[in-house]
Amino acid sequence: MIDHFVLGVAQLESGTRCVADATGVDPVLGGRHTQLGTHNALVALGERQYLEILAPDPTQPVLVDALTALRGLTVPTLVKWAAATDDVDRASELMRGHGFAVDAVERGSRTRSDGKVLHWRQVGFLSVSSLDVPFVIEWGAGSVHPAEDSPGGCAVARFTVSSPRSAALSQLCTDLGAAVTVRRGAVARLELVLDTLRGVVELTS
Repeated sequence: MIDHFVLGVAQLESGTRCVADATGVDPVLGGRHTQLGTHNALVALGERQYLEILAPDPTQPVLVDALTALRGLTVPTLVKWAAATDDVDRASELMRGHGFAVDAVERGSRTRSDGKVLHWRQVGFLSVSSLDVPFVIEWGAGSVHPAEDSPGGCAVARFTVSSPRSAALSQLCTDLGAAVTVRRGAVARLELVLDTLRGVVELTS
């Protein structure tokens, strides 16, 4: 299934305010990714699904190369999406089998504002640069899924991925169990439509 969508912003405070104004839901601060140089805020989209608002963290000296484009964003922009798995090593093999080049499985963590630490393993977050291809995440045992205690009030109405590799991507999504509408497109593009407290909101890449 789809785990979450990453909405990139240049500054977290203004990005969360923009999301709150559009949806009527105030995102909760998530914490810092010290291995990436970012911090985030979160909105639940239903059971085990959420929107992550991601920005460079000005308190950290280094932002990883794969995310430097966040600094130049002028509006909130979809920059990644994630599929969930209980076996990220198998997911890595599936991605390679469908022709999507990925590096080794990556370990990640985030310290929440309450001091709790979330752990996960993922593949494709740093190594896949194309918007259409998801990264795949396996949450660590004992980690509270972000959708469980993030503010609700929004739900996914539609998610569409345009891809020049639509056939291979569609099969990958099926194998991962991620229900996604994949369309043939000359360039990769993401379109997410949310039902919110203030009506329909569309987010795009």
